[in-house]
Amino acid sequence: MCGLKIFELSIILVVFTSDVSLSCKVLNWRHMEMEEILYRADIVVYGEETERYNVGASEVEGLERMDSIFNVYCVFKNDDITLPIPNSIILETVAPRTDCSGTRYNIDERIILAIQRTDSGNFTWHEVNVVPDGAAFPASESNLEKAVSVCGLTEAIVPDGHDALTSPTCPDASSTEACSPPTCISDVCDGTSFLKFNLLCLVFVIILSSTVK
Repeated sequence: MCGLKIFELSIILVVFTSDVSLSCKVLNWRHMEMEEILYRADIVVYGEETERYNVGASEVEGLERMDSIFNVYCVFKNDDITLPIPNSIILETVAPRTDCSGTRYNIDERIILAIQRTDSGNFTWHEVNVVPDGAAFPASESNLEKAVSVCGLTEAIVPDGHDALTSPTCPDASSTEACSPPTCISDVCDGTSFLKFNLLCLVFVIILSSTVK
């Protein structure tokens, strides 16, 4: 009876973590908090998207690819200090997105955004996890305080060309005594140990079943 319950729990856990949406299936999916997503991202900025425009056919038949203009107010993290982030960048392929994309926000909404560089010299969303998690987070006072305290994001700087008189700026990080590493940067959080647990449960049930027979 105990073995059966363990087996049922194992199956439930595997199914639950495999289906994150009807059309996006990822084995051992788990939710990531904002801090972990920003920690894993190549580049993290604070700003707002102001405009979207068509640039031609996309990889999805019948749909136009859309890029956007994004105004950057603060750079929390840069993957290459020799390549400063300007105060206005192009985000490539904000639409259409795959079913696994969980990034959602409105134009003119101030957000914290995880991005990465493209081969063309522009940028795109850096979605380190799949739906419902995304690369964008509301730039609330609370989220800005959390972002500037994450390890790797504590030395926030204004972008090239920033105008402090007309644009918001970086949050104050002077009160941050020490950075806070996200708690889920390990094989446990990546799902390795979780998968091992399910496999061990299955082996246990098989052994138990053969013994009973």
